Amino acid sequence: SVMNYNYCIDGNDTLWYSNEKSLITCDLNTEERREILSWIDYDITADSVRMLTVLEDGSIIVCVESLLKEQLVYEVAIFKEIDQPLNDKTVITYATFGTDTDIMEGIVRFNKNSEEYRVKVVDYYDEENYEEAWNEFNQAILEEGFADVVNVGLANYEMMATKGLYADLNEFMDSDEEIHREDYFENVLKAYDVSGKLYAMPVSFTISTLAGKEKVWGNKETISLSDVEAVMKDMPKDVAIMDGMPRTDFMFFMLQGSLNKFIDWESGECNFDSEEFIEIMKLSKDFPKNSNWDIFSDETVDKFRQDKVLLYDFELSEVAEYQMLNTMLNDKLSLVGYPGANGGLIQTEGSLLAISEISDNKEIAWEFVKSMISEEYQNNYIYYSTPIHKGAFEKQLEKAMEKECYTDENGKEVEMPKMTYDYNGIEIEVYAATNEDVKTYKKVVETASTLATYDQQIMAIVEEEMEAFWNNKKTAEEVSEIIQSRAKLYVAERR
Repeated sequence: SVMNYNYCIDGNDTLWYSNEKSLITCDLNTEERREILSWIDYDITADSVRMLTVLEDGSIIVCVESLLKEQLVYEVAIFKEIDQPLNDKTVITYATFGTDTDIMEGIVRFNKNSEEYRVKVVDYYDEENYEEAWNEFNQAILEEGFADVVNVGLANYEMMATKGLYADLNEFMDSDEEIHREDYFENVLKAYDVSGKLYAMPVSFTISTLAGKEKVWGNKETISLSDVEAVMKDMPKDVAIMDGMPRTDFMFFMLQGSLNKFIDWESGECNFDSEEFIEIMKLSKDFPKNSNWDIFSDETVDKFRQDKVLLYDFELSEVAEYQMLNTMLNDKLSLVGYPGANGGLIQTEGSLLAISEISDNKEIAWEFVKSMISEEYQNNYIYYSTPIHKGAFEKQLEKAMEKECYTDENGKEVEMPKMTYDYNGIEIEVYAATNEDVKTYKKVVETASTLATYDQQIMAIVEEEMEAFWNNKKTAEEVSEIIQSRAKLYVAERR
């Protein structure tokens, strides 16, 4: 392997280094920084840069790591001088807010393999002006002809889908002889279905779910708000449904799995004055106004183990994480999904690709999207999430069940842990998955049917108006009517 030295200092007291997307220089005397080039414009991903050096004549030498047929391959790129980025092909624009490793790898591969087309990345992410950049991106994705391909993983998908700005990918899937719908997680594709149309393709996904002890929740695979209320009714006052979650976080937590129950973007109807929403409002009063909430803290795990907390929130992207969860929480668990969501929540923050309806290059844009969901690509380049391709998912499970061993000094084969986690100074080790581990994890993935949905403006409305209810100045019914009125106005403006 090659050691990772992705920085160097030249003879002019200038530091050259690679950040998450560019080659940067920093004058060590003045601390002035300058972007020299964007890696992706030269078919290099920032994550693949392993060594970097600058010669006296100004040439830049870069060692790049890539994966070819499951083998690490190293290439050397030499920049004699920084010319214009590669522009010898017809350009397909790809707009995104932040760069996802899985997608960047796919763009590099597509650009290298295509003789006529190349994907150009337009990244709106700006760490220093985050909110302004985020608002600009959110506005741009609702404008006609914004880009050929757009990563809408962080957008409000249901709202976006009603605009008619993006192509129905079902038409491309059904007419493409190389694509077989049964090879993909139909439950995930169905979750993105809007009136029979698929406006974006998830390249990969994760599942958020709640874990509870079987002795409390039985063998339930889904829970409702009524189930939560029934369980809490018989519990001592020092027992919490979740550990120290502030009221506003609880409202966000509940709405991310049920927002589509309260807003129909197609019709413009809202239901924030419904009994179900009022029940969520009333339940939120049991949560503290403020807290230093950290569901991943060792203290939270201790409370769960001691039956002081009844549900533990967790995001699953591979079976090893379920094994770690099981070991850490130290009890027989039920993975019950989210209240009202009929199972776990599907999340595709980094990799949800939409094609512009008015793009002049829709067929080529589809070829790019298709390359990202091919079994070969999904097998080799989906690292930190669940592949949308079921064949690649099965291969992932097979690898998880393979034992990793070493031979000790006595010549005996000893199994090694696949991952470790530090809990209260104790190292939790995860070994090869069992059939039972795989069966449980697989069921969570295959039965999830609800998208995790977030709308910043709706949450701001809820948070503002809930204060009057939390401070006992207005009833739940009065506040729900105000939220309903403001939400309807917002939805009407955005449709």
